[in-house]
Amino acid sequence: MNHHTSSQPHSASERQPAPVKVRTLPDGTRLQLRPVVPDDETLIADLMARVSTAGRRNRFHGTVNLSRAPLHAMACVDCEKEVALVVTARSSSNNAAAHGAEQIIAEARFCIDADAQGAEFALVVDDHWQRLGVGRWVMQALRDAAQAAGLTWLHGEILSSNLPMLALMRDCGLCCTPDREDDALMQAQLRLGEAAEPLAPVSRRKQQALSLRHCLAALSARLGVWAGRRVRQRAPTHNRSGI
Repeated sequence: MNHHTSSQPHSASERQPAPVKVRTLPDGTRLQLRPVVPDDETLIADLMARVSTAGRRNRFHGTVNLSRAPLHAMACVDCEKEVALVVTARSSSNNAAAHGAEQIIAEARFCIDADAQGAEFALVVDDHWQRLGVGRWVMQALRDAAQAAGLTWLHGEILSSNLPMLALMRDCGLCCTPDREDDALMQAQLRLGEAAEPLAPVSRRKQQALSLRHCLAALSARLGVWAGRRVRQRAPTHNRSGI
């Protein structure tokens, strides 16, 4: 990718808020990608409660039970230092968001480095909503927001054992290399630039196949046989990644 040519990173007052984006899955489930607001604290807490223990460990690199303080911090975004996004689901069917109520199914953010040149990102997706293109969608949004802010790098730490997240990062164009000091970590990096190409969208056929897999997993869960594949994700307090 070409080096970024913008002179200075933009201040929070100059940055435009991330636009609200909408996507509808073939089964009719409506997804919305939007910035985090303070009222999201309860919904974020619900998301973290639904994420598997392994998923929370991947996200926070050890912490599996979150107190109110970090959850509050995740909802109250410091716009001078970070950008935080969520993906919400709302559906009229019984296969997704219950009774059409909004729920957060993914949360992602980046925190700007002290030198204001790069940012460390974090990402988590609800176990039951993985492999539907949600992680890829929100990573593109983070990438767009970082580039719009005039940053030159996105980077993050991922557990070496978190193979699904590493696969997602490579699929999104990030370079994943072993950490020089900790064998348990991988470093994921992406150079941003004006000529950077957007991520290719998931084909409608693949989206339909993923949506069918999601419906079957939901049905199996209702029957008491959990059939979905678990993937992990990452966190924002010490910006750690895990699908």
